[in-house]
Amino acid sequence: MRMIDGESLDSYLAKFFRTVNNLKSLGEDVTETRIVQKLLMSLSRRYKSLVSIIEETRDLDVLRVEEVIASVKVYDKREDLYDERDKVTGTEKAFSSFKVGYNHFTVHIRAHRANQIKSGKHKT
Repeated sequence: MRMIDGESLDSYLAKFFRTVNNLKSLGEDVTETRIVQKLLMSLSRRYKSLVSIIEETRDLDVLRVEEVIASVKVYDKREDLYDERDKVTGTEKAFSSFKVGYNHFTVHIRAHRANQIKSGKHKT
């Protein structure tokens, strides 16, 4: 089981823990450590850096599932904020380039009129 790129975190966690509960109901011995390891391995690429940090800095044998979920949810919220900020910045950039194009066009028109006035072709 793997999280699909673009799948919401809440949706994936619900599916993941439904599977864990099914395994437990079938008598499978599912330890906290195993759940933590499987959860970290199954997250999508979006969480790759977070997973690496957790694996390198935390003792997975004592790390609780709740701690992993809390870290992943905070990371998810932060990434959503960055994505939202990038959308706004992208829109601002689009409009700023429009303004630059407009200014360039205005300068071009003014230069053209100045040339017409110099040559006597502009009607006032």
